[in-house]
Amino acid sequence: MSRSQPKVKKLAFTADARYVSYRRTTMRIGAAMLMFIALFTGLDLVLYPVYGAMELLLQGKALIIASQIYEMLIYALAFMLPVLFYRLITPKSERIPLPLDTFAPRKLLLLIPAAIAIIYCAALANAYMLDLLGLSAPPSAYPDPNPELAPYEAVLLYLSVSLIPAFCEEFLFRGLVLSHLMPYGKTVAVVGSAVLFGLMHGTGEQIFYATVAGIVLGVVAVESGSIWGGVIIHMFNNLLSVVDEVLFNRLAYRDEMLLYSAIEILVIGGGLICLALLLLQRDRQSDRNTPPLFGRAVDGGLRPGASLGCGAVHGFFSPTMIAFFVISIMEIATGLLSYI
Repeated sequence: MSRSQPKVKKLAFTADARYVSYRRTTMRIGAAMLMFIALFTGLDLVLYPVYGAMELLLQGKALIIASQIYEMLIYALAFMLPVLFYRLITPKSERIPLPLDTFAPRKLLLLIPAAIAIIYCAALANAYMLDLLGLSAPPSAYPDPNPELAPYEAVLLYLSVSLIPAFCEEFLFRGLVLSHLMPYGKTVAVVGSAVLFGLMHGTGEQIFYATVAGIVLGVVAVESGSIWGGVIIHMFNNLLSVVDEVLFNRLAYRDEMLLYSAIEILVIGGGLICLALLLLQRDRQSDRNTPPLFGRAVDGGLRPGASLGCGAVHGFFSPTMIAFFVISIMEIATGLLSYI
């Protein structure tokens, strides 16, 4: 009995130390998210003189291109500066390398289409729920289609809607948030980063869909060991909006419906087949022991730590995290009140 007592104390001390470390981590993540809100809402105001100067010096196509680049720069800074801020306020001993490993396990070939299918189904379910709840935006709320979209405008649309958001959002939520929550359990990392991802969108219409997408993207990041699979999935998902904008009103109604049907069959059908193949391969040898598609594993990818149990929920809601939740929920509530 006397020899076992010190071990119990040591275990208790270790658990307390992990909880304190977890609490510090969520405090810093909450601070980074608050900084994100401040940048996303205020950066455009701070840099507005730059936009004003562009309007004075440029015109026509040059102004359109410069304006789009300006908006993309604002968007990128709002996501990337919080990552830098987090690194600056984190002691070197507690910093975790961002999961930017170029290692790609072979199962990523199945993970990507399976994840795209699940996210697409979540988007359809989200649309049906909004219709049932009467929360769908009226037709007048949508921008008028532009059937005369020039090629350079289509490229700018792809960059601003698909590529830049995919990289920036994955870099913040899966690169920073998920990786720094992983030492405290895979569930808290995937779910925690997904909830923050859902709240980040700031609208009641998107919170369910964005949270489900965040869970799927988190699982892909954990399974593949880096953010790049999620970047591809995120980019493809946003690309569908670009395709819709570019082709809208350029096709006859019948051709447009045929195209949508073909996309749905390809995305959902192909993705579900890949998901079935993944489930069949679950009991096989670890994919990390098979030849990769490209690259090599540096540290074995994202490694989850032991779960904190109920303490994970309590510790997640640090003061800064609560402040972020309150601001985000107030923004969502304000948007929902507009439907009343």
